[in-house]
Amino acid sequence: MRQVVQHALGGAALAFSLFFAPVSGAMAGQSIDITSDRNENVCGNSDNGDCSYPHLFTTDDAPDGNTVIIRGGVTVNGTVDGKNCTECTSANDNRVISSGAVKGSVSGGYAGCTGTDGMPSKGCTANGNFVSIEGGEADGASGGSAHIASDNTVSISGGHITGNLFGGSGDIVQNNTVEIKGNPIIESWVELFGGVPWDSRDGTSTGNTLKLSLPSLSVSNIHYFQNINFYVPANKKSNARMAGRSGAGALPEAFDICSIVPEYCLGDAMLTLVSDIDLTGVNIYVEFPGNYQPGDQIYLINVSQGRKLTGTPTITGSGYSLVGSELANGRLMIQVTGASGGGGGVTPPSGGGSTPVTPVVSGDNAKLNLACLFQAPQNVQGSLKSIYLAAALPDFSAIFFLTGSGDWQPSTQSGWPVWRTEPMSASPYSIPVSNGLDVRGLPTGTMILVGWGNNPTDVMNSGQYSTCYTIKN
Repeated sequence: MRQVVQHALGGAALAFSLFFAPVSGAMAGQSIDITSDRNENVCGNSDNGDCSYPHLFTTDDAPDGNTVIIRGGVTVNGTVDGKNCTECTSANDNRVISSGAVKGSVSGGYAGCTGTDGMPSKGCTANGNFVSIEGGEADGASGGSAHIASDNTVSISGGHITGNLFGGSGDIVQNNTVEIKGNPIIESWVELFGGVPWDSRDGTSTGNTLKLSLPSLSVSNIHYFQNINFYVPANKKSNARMAGRSGAGALPEAFDICSIVPEYCLGDAMLTLVSDIDLTGVNIYVEFPGNYQPGDQIYLINVSQGRKLTGTPTITGSGYSLVGSELANGRLMIQVTGASGGGGGVTPPSGGGSTPVTPVVSGDNAKLNLACLFQAPQNVQGSLKSIYLAAALPDFSAIFFLTGSGDWQPSTQSGWPVWRTEPMSASPYSIPVSNGLDVRGLPTGTMILVGWGNNPTDVMNSGQYSTCYTIKN
């Protein structure tokens, strides 16, 4: 039978329908391969009328170990369950793999053991079920539900998810996993549940894990996860730390964009929540690729403006530490402490009013040979003007200037210092910016700007500058 259970989660009552699949007994489970549309609920096995197809078993000994496959392009106007069993004692080891459009929810297994009061009895198990949504759509998914729900997995790697995701639910709910990877579309109202105790007073939820392996995910909230594992993609570097350099155009050791403009460096968190969250007692584990360096920071969790992130989680694993100061800002971030390698460079943009440039790249070192062309205004041609050279972040949240001695430094409100002074010749005017201009460490999208005027305020207020080059790592 379909069970509608009322839970108090985060101070609010949440009603949801649990759809499950049957499994039990000594009989072998069956395999169901759905290759055409069905206008009914589909189960690997069932002892009740909730599953109308194929509904081969009508006794309380419907077997475990069923497999249901929903092929891509198929529509199921109903729910899909590995096993949905009201009277049986187990719904274990079922597999549901779906790439089709399931209009209802998808579940591994439900075992009711219904007692005299109509509620599930103690002793029933829903263990070891596996649900994989690989494409299509699903209105939520659940690994397993019974008195004991253990070691179930819900894996989302594709498709459109419009309903909540549950690792498991029951009275004793342990070691269940919700895994999200690949490129699924998950609606922002969806909530993620690890192991939901039917009775929040007497039930237990332990060892349940959320695994995230995608650049960013935004959902309403997460509940009953004791472990959160982050597997950081190679393209998820959210920090543009600028290390010390030597030589002409060198970046001072203290020059760090992220400390000056922290919001710019954050990028997207791997997990964004629109509700409050308490991370007390939650274990955080992180794996990141080798292009991270000590001092880099990885943005893991963010809560929306006006929401609160409370509690201090436990950081497990090695090679990183918690950035505790960010918790008060509603952010969970770690800082890399272990060594790792990486590389990068720049490529010239097309157009933009600049002459062609040839970047010289070696490992993560990048130096540019630049000459900027721009149309000098008629009224300044032939006059002596101050020339300013700057590097601006894409959103102009920070500007760094190149001094006459060849060092990048943060700008002040008064503008840029004079880089050099020379007459403005007839249009188009070419300024030889630099041979071997050191742009190492400047983040992707940074613009190299050349400005001119009588003073820095003239440049800043009148917009008298030209974009010479845009860095692309």
